[in-house]
Amino acid sequence: EYTSMVEAVSKHEAEAVAQLEKALGVLDTPIDRVKRADGRVWIDGVPHESLVYGWDISLRGLHLMLRDRGEMITLDELSVLSGDAFHICFANAKDTCPELLIPTDALANAAHALGYEHEWLITDSGRRAHLGTSVPDATEREALTRAVLQKIRAQVDAGRPPLVGGASDQGCGNWSLVVGYNDAGTELCHNGLDGEPAGTWSKIRGISSPISDKDDLAGYWNGRPRGTVVPGFQGGWLVNPAFILGDKRTRPDTVDTIETSLMRAVELHNAESVHYFGGQHYFGVEAYQRWSAALAGTGGISDLMLDEVVRGRAAAAEFCDQSATHLPAAAAHLRRAAEQYRAEVELARKAFGDFIPFRWDNVKRDTWGSAEQRRVAAESAKQMLKHEQAAILEITKALVGLQKAKGETP
Repeated sequence: EYTSMVEAVSKHEAEAVAQLEKALGVLDTPIDRVKRADGRVWIDGVPHESLVYGWDISLRGLHLMLRDRGEMITLDELSVLSGDAFHICFANAKDTCPELLIPTDALANAAHALGYEHEWLITDSGRRAHLGTSVPDATEREALTRAVLQKIRAQVDAGRPPLVGGASDQGCGNWSLVVGYNDAGTELCHNGLDGEPAGTWSKIRGISSPISDKDDLAGYWNGRPRGTVVPGFQGGWLVNPAFILGDKRTRPDTVDTIETSLMRAVELHNAESVHYFGGQHYFGVEAYQRWSAALAGTGGISDLMLDEVVRGRAAAAEFCDQSATHLPAAAAHLRRAAEQYRAEVELARKAFGDFIPFRWDNVKRDTWGSAEQRRVAAESAKQMLKHEQAAILEITKALVGLQKAKGETP
């Protein structure tokens, strides 16, 4: 009873803070934060954190954007709305990039669920599985890029920093919030650059500094959007990528949002593999199966993928528990799904504890791989899949129950 009372007080306190922040926001509209001096324009007061490369770098960038818009949402909650909480991608062939592929548009999913208009800015380059079949000449490339930069500048002028991939001197893997530009059109100001302070100015890669990339096409920068950001694409390299949040409309109904997330969980679980860049990329059930086989053979630990599973399924468990309070007709199934997700996370932490949380500098990768380690890891991956399948089965039953409750035919 005491715990329930504390939770109720905390909830009311959070709501009061949100209302206060909203009221204060009226006194400081986005355009009031836009400053100009010495040929530069920038936005004051934009949140900042170092966006280290990983599977969720663009999602963390979106989280910064939403914080700037006054949204009180956790990264775990955002991962549910995006679909990341239910995703897994495995690939271990040379030149594969499983951290980039997901068979849905994660950022668009989250933006829509929160009621925001949104837009991807992508330029047709015709290279490396991009959008077109021919490569524009240098003059046209720069003209296309200038058109994207004009939209980015317009967002800054409106006090709304866009999320941009690969435009700084940190290269194509980085994402950052662009919070400023110079009138000469040669620099952008960034929040989120890995290891750099807020408000770092950088020459525009491919425009006023070398692109230093395999494409070697001056007049462009390139980045690494994740997911189905354009037709026929599920992640990888595209040209001039930027994600814009527009006006906030009425947020979709809570129950509708929950149902959409549950259906997306099932879709991602059953998604078919795709070939990209250096090899096949596997999702859902097949990802677990291929991962287990690789662990038993000569494959590495795939701890970056494991990081998404552990963090994602923990978020999925919390989501299922909370959703049960909104959907009484499906509550029992959702709570059982949460139990299965938590069991999967617990098993992963026990079996792969040396690699959780993920660290780029984890030296244990170099010594891992004895016969016994491989046996235990492969069997653990199989057991994780069983929990995953049990959770998806309960979610499927929950969706059927919801359809029946609404008088629909499952």
